[in-house]
Amino acid sequence: MSIIASKTSIKGYPGQMYDILARIVDKHGDILAASAFSAITIKIFNKRDLSTAIVLGGGSATAIVVATSQVTGALSSSGAWSSDSKGYNFSYSYDSGTDLTGGNKYVVEVKMTTSAHGIIRLSIDLDVERVSQV
Repeated sequence: MSIIASKTSIKGYPGQMYDILARIVDKHGDILAASAFSAITIKIFNKRDLSTAIVLGGGSATAIVVATSQVTGALSSSGAWSSDSKGYNFSYSYDSGTDLTGGNKYVVEVKMTTSAHGIIRLSIDLDVERVSQV
């Protein structure tokens, strides 16, 4: 079973830090904590080739392994959260470094594996702006 928990779109710039914030709940709306997850990974795909994840950090890795402790059993509404007053319980800051190039569109996929709830996916459409040379 795979569930898309959220899909959103954002614009950014090459080399930017991106904060990924989400409220992760079960089908009843109950907040999930770190203990519910066995693995969390992030892959990024250029929209020109959605079948192949991009290589990250100039190496050979195509996935970022995220500690399950990035999910908490309590909600926070601090920082960049503006979706509602309830808050989020998952946060991860991705430093795009040289991974993303201006003028390209990407899909950031967060895959959260649980034993009791299957796979939960967050999908983010990311439009990286060109930076003009002055």
